Amino acid sequence: MKRSRALTALALLAFTALLAGCATSTNQPAGSSAAELGKAFGACSDDGPGEGAPAIEVVANTEQWVAVAGLNTEQRPDVGASETTDVEVATVSGGKETVGLHSSFWPGIEWGLENDAKVWLAMADPELWVPGTVDYVLIETVDGEVFFPGRCLDEVLRIPLQEELAPDSNNLLAGLPLVEPGKAREYLGISDEESGKQHRDRVILNPDDVDASVLHPLTFIGISLKTSGAVGDGSFTICTRIPAGWNECVMADDHSVEGWDFNAYVDDSGQLEFWLLNGDGDVSKPYGKIGEVKTNGKDISVLIDTSKIGADGTVKDSNLVVLAP
Repeated sequence: MKRSRALTALALLAFTALLAGCATSTNQPAGSSAAELGKAFGACSDDGPGEGAPAIEVVANTEQWVAVAGLNTEQRPDVGASETTDVEVATVSGGKETVGLHSSFWPGIEWGLENDAKVWLAMADPELWVPGTVDYVLIETVDGEVFFPGRCLDEVLRIPLQEELAPDSNNLLAGLPLVEPGKAREYLGISDEESGKQHRDRVILNPDDVDASVLHPLTFIGISLKTSGAVGDGSFTICTRIPAGWNECVMADDHSVEGWDFNAYVDDSGQLEFWLLNGDGDVSKPYGKIGEVKTNGKDISVLIDTSKIGADGTVKDSNLVVLAP
């Protein structure tokens, strides 16, 4: 399947270059979340990103990746530049390559290299662009979060991919450069017929919704949950999850400080994940994982530190849940 020239990430960069120059700093703290890094290195101008192919199609059609160990800093573009220029790249394998790199990619790449992140260049289709041109950049932080530097690419790629591939978007995207060429669509769980409309891991562990064979090997436990405070305006929910699917949700409102009692299924591992979702408990669009505990297949009580969750649902730490005495 060939991409239309107008629908690649690079084409969107070319369009947004007409709107504003690149003026992003690498002064972003280590340990920043993908959302924070996306905002710092992949934000749009007020005019927005324009139109393009679904993000899932853009990444699924990438067939060549370059793992970056360094950039020739003598070729760094001038502040305010918005253009694609030839840059010598040191690769992780020890070689050197010359690639066409858009100026808006530089700040995010340099941040990644300075903070021990894995930096991957997704190469554009040579039948559509000048051979050696970088279509977009994928960066995996040391905390395993993935973002895409470059003007508008947070809105064009990271945000829709996070929704499309939830709740394992970071793991899936981090592994994408290692997938055999031609196998990305299968790896991402999409088909040519559905063009990315399939969603992974949206199973709700409700006896009315799933086959009894799914629930039979699982253990039903009770949970007492308390938080340190309501999240935002109290309209968010906290839901639990295991690999087989999603469990019941409770509101992250003022009542959560007093406590909620509810139930969940766990498998033989006893591990139970906690996630922040919207008020509807929409498992296709989780805000982020907030913690994980080992239940040993027994009833548990947990405390959740909500002070590290923003009023807008931004999850700043994935270790906020602890077992209560």
